[in-house]
Amino acid sequence: MDQDQIRSRTNRSSTRALRKRQQKVMTTNNNANVARPEELVIDPYKSDLNPGKAEDKKLYLSATKELDESKRIQLKNETAKDFRVMVEADASKFGWGRLLNFVTNAAGTTLSILKDIRSVTLEYVKSSAMKTWKDVTATRASVFPTVANMTVQDLTPATDVDHKNAFYARVRSQMIAKKIIRINLFSNKENTF
Repeated sequence: MDQDQIRSRTNRSSTRALRKRQQKVMTTNNNANVARPEELVIDPYKSDLNPGKAEDKKLYLSATKELDESKRIQLKNETAKDFRVMVEADASKFGWGRLLNFVTNAAGTTLSILKDIRSVTLEYVKSSAMKTWKDVTATRASVFPTVANMTVQDLTPATDVDHKNAFYARVRSQMIAKKIIRINLFSNKENTF
């Protein structure tokens, strides 16, 4: 099977998953039919994904699938540009821009992890990660815990909007982490997220 056939098959399955998702417009709440707002998206990867749903799981697995050995690269200084180009393409394709392009510095300026590489510090990335992993109410002033004190906040996305947003950000974070590991030619294939 050639690349065009694989892409065509993936696009068809993504489109089917989106159609199934959009057909579920009605939901039952306390034995009464309540209309759920219809989610209209052109690209299913730009919507919020819940891998607990069959159709979203297909999209998640498609976005994080193993790269062909010939397309993988060894991460080092000489290949940094190739790596950045690959991640930028995936970020655009899979809707990861929310996480990669919205890191704020101490002055409140928004930076991109990929494009502002000389300006983004580990502290800025950690501060942005706080809201997703540690405390959904975190601000720039929140102090990132030490590794020994790091705990991941339990979420209740069914009842809390902030927790729901953090859940979707965690899903995208996991997608990014898996994809980066699968880009790296010499990554530890035993490493799981």
